[in-house]
Amino acid sequence: MNDMPRKELTNKQIAFCEEYVANGYKAIEAYAVAYPNSSENSLRSNPYQLLQNPKVKVYIRELQS
Repeated sequence: MNDMPRKELTNKQIAFCEEYVANGYKAIEAYAVAYPNSSENSLRSNPYQLLQNPKVKVYIRELQS
């Protein structure tokens, strides 16, 4: 696995990606694990914004392979 995308992510982004793939692509649940102190509003919008991040997309694809 190429470590470049992972090195460009924060620890929380990495945790989100790994949980997202491990839990069957449940974005809100993965976000709640990676960002445990998030508000309800954040849980409703931020996971989907994070999934639009190109570096996050690359790391998720790597985890899938």
